[in-house]
Amino acid sequence: MEEAVCDSLSACDTLLTVGGRQTFFKYCSTFDSTDQGNIGSVADTLLERRARLQEILVERRNAAGLTQVALAKLLRRPQCFVSKHETGERRWISSN
Repeated sequence: MEEAVCDSLSACDTLLTVGGRQTFFKYCSTFDSTDQGNIGSVADTLLERRARLQEILVERRNAAGLTQVALAKLLRRPQCFVSKHETGERRWISSN
């Protein structure tokens, strides 16, 4: 199970490092690699990572002394754009 989690995190990191803008987690419940299962562990780990990214976004914005409105203006986006990313309602996707 630990190997599946490490492999999934490594694949995610590699994709993001080489310029990937999104990652998706797809699973097939009829094909699990161990008798104990590893789908839940992998999913939980990836969700924890996403939640930590949301925390970092808020921490960094606050450390910079910016409100959501001020950050949105800098990004040339509406305030709801910042809010939805910070709450996880919208996934972070880089754009030009």
